[in-house]
Amino acid sequence: MSERKWTPGKWKRDALAVRVVGKGIIARIPTPRADGVFECYANATLIAEAPALYEELVFAESVISHCRSIFNDSNFTDRYGDGEMMDKALVRIRAALTSARGEQP
Repeated sequence: MSERKWTPGKWKRDALAVRVVGKGIIARIPTPRADGVFECYANATLIAEAPALYEELVFAESVISHCRSIFNDSNFTDRYGDGEMMDKALVRIRAALTSARGEQP
């Protein structure tokens, strides 16, 4: 896993910009047409939450990996087909984390 390349710190939406709390603007959202203002605010909010979402995916990956190892180390067969759902979730989570870090799959 490579280093994260984004600006560290807590991000927040501030009008149509995203800033690091206590620091400057890190992203500006283009001024919307009159009919798209709410979508632009939503986009800014989603961008501001990106670091927190990344951390939650890291946590989910570790929990699911741990649970998967328990299923692998025991004779227990989960009701979803030997962990098939967990395997699929791990593939998707790892792909999202790889993409967020700007790495090639």
